[in-house]
Amino acid sequence: MERISNLLGADIAYTVKDTNKVFAKAITFSGVDRIVDTGSSGAVTSETSDEWELVSADNELKHYGITFAGMRSLTGGNNTLVGAADNGDSYQLSLTGDITVDSMIFKGIRNVNANTDDTNYTDTVDATGAVTLQGNNAFGVTIDPNGSSYDINFSGIDAVTNTGILTGTTGKNTFTVEGDNKLRSKGIQFSDVSSVLAGNDTNVPTP
Repeated sequence: MERISNLLGADIAYTVKDTNKVFAKAITFSGVDRIVDTGSSGAVTSETSDEWELVSADNELKHYGITFAGMRSLTGGNNTLVGAADNGDSYQLSLTGDITVDSMIFKGIRNVNANTDDTNYTDTVDATGAVTLQGNNAFGVTIDPNGSSYDINFSGIDAVTNTGILTGTTGKNTFTVEGDNKLRSKGIQFSDVSSVLAGNDTNVPTP
């Protein structure tokens, strides 16, 4: 079968069925490498168990062998979002648990791996729930939409804004105060901190 390298559409809903295979507008497309949606409401639903992977280009990502560009809404897969290895990403978390990167909105994500150890790039999270430290550059945010609480876990993150209440790990924690409502712990700079619930053996050095 001849490969269909690129698909171009506007405000189309795509369903990922398998590797390089999507369904859209009652048509099954196989051998697809790249899909570009030029509208404002392109959507992707994945029926696979693959992760979503950001790339360095804005509003683009890879999933199950396909590069998607210009999508607005993305859901399904294995509920894991991986950051670009060669770029710093900003993740904006909503009260309903949606995560926005650039203009892409990811729904149902439970794990985010920033995926870069390069100190030239900064990965940030705009948090809206209760933040709990889990380890170096790792933490969880508790979301409670409609009274149904769950956690979204982040790793490889350098900075967090809109922190609110910060809870330490159950082990040893060091919180270094860097300014008003700002501190650093476990390799992460936290801003807009309202209070800290420290764990055991906590040390709080001042500037």
